Amino acid sequence: LSIVFLVLFLFAPEAFGGAFTQGFVPLLNMSTISHTWYLVLSFAMLGLIREIIKLLEGHYSKKVMITSVITDVISGVVAVWWLKDGDFINPLFLDQMALLIDSEDLFIITTFGNFHYFFLAVIIFALVLDGVTAIIRYHKSRS
Repeated sequence: LSIVFLVLFLFAPEAFGGAFTQGFVPLLNMSTISHTWYLVLSFAMLGLIREIIKLLEGHYSKKVMITSVITDVISGVVAVWWLKDGDFINPLFLDQMALLIDSEDLFIITTFGNFHYFFLAVIIFALVLDGVTAIIRYHKSRS
């Protein structure tokens, strides 16, 4: 599933978006995606390496724990590097959202405007959870 998402994200990022009165508007800033594709690819490759090591080992060994923690930390750094700028979301998408929503409802507009921070927080949370899970499972497998 993550490979399908990666292919879709890298080769057809305009698939993520919304239909508005003026037509379909991509959610993501195509210029940013085209200039940072290598970060997306490296993030996916790190996850793939982590999962291959888990499959090859067959259980939560010290090697799996160390690999998981290292790839999670590097993935976190890559995610921060990729999402640190606010140009991840297409400004035209934000404009269209503002037209749909009552102009006084700044919460929703601000939320969409800062979506990259939310996305980054979800990624970091998942990586921390994965690393902690690997550590706990390794220690449980030793006892």
